[in-house]
Formats: sequence, structure tokens, C-alpha cells
Amino acid sequence: MSRLCSLISIWTILAAMKETTATTKRKLEGASVTSQHPLHSSQEPKAIPRTVTNTPISSAIPVPTSYGFILFPAFEVIDVFGPLSPLNLLSLNQKMNLHLLSNSLSATSTRPHATAMNSANSFFAESIPPTHTHSPPQPPAADIQPHIDFLAATYPKLQYLVTVCTGAGLAARAGVLDGRRATTSKREWNATTSLRPQVNWVSHARWLRDGNVFSGSGVTAAIDTTLAFIEHVYENDTATEIANSIEHTRWPDASYA
Repeated sequence: MSRLCSLISIWTILAAMKETTATTKRKLEGASVTSQHPLHSSQEPKAIPRTVTNTPISSAIPVPTSYGFILFPAFEVIDVFGPLSPLNLLSLNQKMNLHLLSNSLSATSTRPHATAMNSANSFFAESIPPTHTHSPPQPPAADIQPHIDFLAATYPKLQYLVTVCTGAGLAARAGVLDGRRATTSKREWNATTSLRPQVNWVSHARWLRDGNVFSGSGVTAAIDTTLAFIEHVYENDTATEIANSIEHTRWPDASYA
């Protein structure tokens, strides 16, 4: 049985908040993000410094400053750190604050809870300590309902919401994707899309944007989704500079499946 992605993953959600939201341990001032594009070029890429100097497309568009990643049990590493890599570079020249969110401050592990997802019984996993909580302390368990409730309550305050992989399933269960076009993990397609038929699920998509919601397909698509978000907010040059800096070849076609 395949493991769930972590977004936001289970996985990972990224989103950018408009206003401050109270958390159990601290004040959370935001939530998170993501992005997109080019594959092969006939031109040799020029050397790109680690600094990114582009300014937002329009001063009339508020620039996200607070980013929150929701950490779920058994999250997929790339779903979290794939988006974090370009965002880390962006933060060198743009004021940004990062929040790693869970329902407790206990470390969140990539190790699956279900035996069927770890048939070799390996102990080969990473753990991330959250920086903030979004709900009262919960007993240790793979219960994702607190994350779903948090998404439902928080989405109206968000400037952007970004889901990666099966993180779209959590957002769907929260009801925030109803009537919107969204995509998710192709490997977990049937299981995820069956959670909420009110969502207009699009199978042939590496990422999608519907209004202020970005959704990405599985795992490595998280990087392209994040770059698409950056392009939307900061223009294509900024996204391209960051992609070149991390030596990532972007997919030019968002409908690639």
C-alpha cells in the first residue's frame, strides 16, 4: 500500500493569511503558499546568485508575509521541503515568516502508523518539531480531524491556500474546495477524489489555480506548484531565477499529468 503524501500531506498545505489568527501556544500571523514552469531551453542558463531582487507584480496586490505548513502524521518529506527550498531563497529578499503547524508541539514523523504502509517494519524516518499549534493538545494519534477543522475555520482569513498531493483531500473534506477546480496525487486519485464529489477534480494537471487556491499533484509537483505561486505574486523572472538557483527544471505545461 502506498503511503500518504504530507501542505499541507499527509502532507502539506501552504497559504498566506490576511490577518492574525490565535494559536494555542503562540500567535500565528499567517499561513502558506506555492508555484510553476519552463522545461528544456535551447539557451544555456546563466549563473544566478542566491539573492532574488524582483518586486511584486503590482503594489496594489498585497504580498504574503506569513506562511504556514500543516504537518500531518506520515507526511512525505518532499511535500514539505520541496516547497520550502524556493521559499527559503525568496525570503532572503522578501519579508516572510514561517510557521510549521500541527495540533501539538510534539515532533511530527514521516513514519507511517499503519503496518501495511511499512511492511518491512523499517525504522527509517524523519521528524519535524512544529513551531506552533492550531488546536488544544490532542492525544498522540494519526487523527487528522483537527487539521480539517482548522482549515475550515482558517480559510476565510487566508490570502492564498496551496495544497500538495493528498493535502487536497483534507482541504476538500474541510469544504473549502467545493465548486473549485483542483488536482491531487495521481497515485491516490480514486481514494482522494471520492472524499468530496462537490470538488471539480482535474486529473490531467500538474498544478492548478482556481481563484486564490493553488493545488498540486503528487510529491515533486510540489516544487512546480510553489514556483507557480511565486510567479503569480512576484512575476516569472523571480520564479525562473529561483528555479535556476536550485537547478530545478520547471514543467512548462501545467496540464501535464
